[in-house]
Amino acid sequence: MSLHTLRNIAWLAPLTLLAACAQTTPLSYRTPIMVPAIERPSAETSSWWFRAGAASAAEAITANGITSNNTAPKNIILFLGDGMSLSTITAAHILAGQRLNLDGESYRLSFEKFPYTALSRTYETDQQTPDSAGTMTAIMSGVKTKSGFIGTGQQAKRGDCASAHNQELVSTLELAKAAGLAVGVVTTTTITHATPAATYGHVPDRAWEADANMPEQARLQGCK
Repeated sequence: MSLHTLRNIAWLAPLTLLAACAQTTPLSYRTPIMVPAIERPSAETSSWWFRAGAASAAEAITANGITSNNTAPKNIILFLGDGMSLSTITAAHILAGQRLNLDGESYRLSFEKFPYTALSRTYETDQQTPDSAGTMTAIMSGVKTKSGFIGTGQQAKRGDCASAHNQELVSTLELAKAAGLAVGVVTTTTITHATPAATYGHVPDRAWEADANMPEQARLQGCK
């Protein structure tokens, strides 16, 4: 028997033992832990979210001694890096620095040099790990809502057009347009995808990117 064969046997023996143990070990430990759904307080209306957010921001401004010269900005441009978490930003500035033959860990991207920085809690009212629809809706309207909702309050039901009536949220772009300002959306994905759609759309399901994607009942009930 060759040395190569002996080495293969030496590797196979413990693997065979592990396979045998795996077949006899109870699978109860693999049972997922079911987290009960939290019923949101009835007071959490769309206007409550908006007022609570404004109050929280005002409190933070006062606590940090931030002052304003009361000069209204001429233009506002919101850049949204979809899925751009702290770990993604860290990886980006390391790579950017290394490409310049610098210390990537201490290198800073342009927006990391801004005078003010804030963190946001990106959860939705029905799940901890959010999606782009609910989070962008919160950014554009100041109102938290459910997963998959585009410009729609949390009182509606996912995929239910009738329940979404009178639950439409006003976006920042709609407010600006009503004030006579010019608005626009530029995206690297489809304009009907969740993130850009939340700047103008109002539907209870992010999958409704076109009339063809909507159930007949939803179209009959007036959803677009």
